[in-house]
Amino acid sequence: FYGVGLEQLVPAVQSNNGGGVARAMVQMDTLYATHRAAVDKLVVLTNARIAKDETDAKGMIRDASLLMLVIMGVSLAAAVVVAVMVGRSIIVPLRHAVGVAQLVASGVLTSRIQVRYPDEPDQLLQALKEMNASLLRIVGEVRAGVDNIASASSQIAQGNDDLSARTERQASALEQTA
Repeated sequence: FYGVGLEQLVPAVQSNNGGGVARAMVQMDTLYATHRAAVDKLVVLTNARIAKDETDAKGMIRDASLLMLVIMGVSLAAAVVVAVMVGRSIIVPLRHAVGVAQLVASGVLTSRIQVRYPDEPDQLLQALKEMNASLLRIVGEVRAGVDNIASASSQIAQGNDDLSARTERQASALEQTA
């Protein structure tokens, strides 16, 4: 198209050749029509490709969005499971510790306390276990002290009874002597 314009039309116009100009114009029109048809075909193909790419992109976006929703759902479910597990790992030992503390508060010092893990709730259980053992030892010592006091009181009472009996005998002997 451009080649004909430069090689035929321009020289024909410069030489005032009307027939050459007409032939060049017909040839250029034919070449232009072919060129225009090729451009139109290219535009149609490009538009089709753009439409296909747009459809593919929408599908990829839909698939990626669905995948993200699935991942978020799985992550949320995993987070809930982990939260429940962590909650139970804290709440169960704390409930056990509260139960032990309530038993100790009610005076039961014979409960068995098992410490399984080195975490904070089990450290609390360990402290309760040590407190329970200390209270049991203290109660034992107090009982032994009470038993000693009771024994001493009994001996003092017996000594008082003996003293009273001797005092009465001496008083009686004094009365007879008098």
